[in-house]
Amino acid sequence: MVVYTMIRMQYSTISETKNCDSLSEKKPVLLIKIAKRNLEDRTLHLVRKLGSGSIQISIGERDMTLAYVIMECLPGNPVPIIGNLQGEEQTLKIIEYGLQLLKAIYDMHQCGFIHRDIKPENIGMYDNRLVVMYDMGMARAFLDEEGYPRPPRSHAGMRGTEEWSSLNAEIGRDQGRVDDLWGYLYCLNEWVNCRSQKPQVWSAYDREPNIR
Repeated sequence: MVVYTMIRMQYSTISETKNCDSLSEKKPVLLIKIAKRNLEDRTLHLVRKLGSGSIQISIGERDMTLAYVIMECLPGNPVPIIGNLQGEEQTLKIIEYGLQLLKAIYDMHQCGFIHRDIKPENIGMYDNRLVVMYDMGMARAFLDEEGYPRPPRSHAGMRGTEEWSSLNAEIGRDQGRVDDLWGYLYCLNEWVNCRSQKPQVWSAYDREPNIR
């Protein structure tokens, strides 16, 4: 059994994020309690699919079941590391991180899920050398129980972050694996142009929503 001690708590409309320390391993972690009332957050379904993340707790005389995710605290980000490099060294670092991110996307797809919100803000670093993709709040299973692709829905609604989303996401089409690759492409583009105040080509047209 692992025991955690609370450090700090943050609230949002979809979850409660708690900064904790593992008393046994002395490592900082994030404990995210998933709110059942929020139907947009797919993290609860992802946790159930992978077979863990539920606990019975007692607070005074009240008993309740909580769905939760515990992950290591990853304060690092590839952008500052890439921005401090130049020339061939920078290019090689972008290739290194890009391949790691692509492998993370591939592994998630092999589990039968698409991310649907891949963007630079959802890419962290472990020990300043390993790229980690997180924030599975928009993840969705694209395979059915038999392992076959689920039929696309005629209208799925917008999922993801507009600035980093694919065309399918923006016009409300059902997303697939290729839409995660659009987010991956945008991440690479920002890493290449990380020194610019407007790394994405459409950033200059933020006030003109019809231009992208």
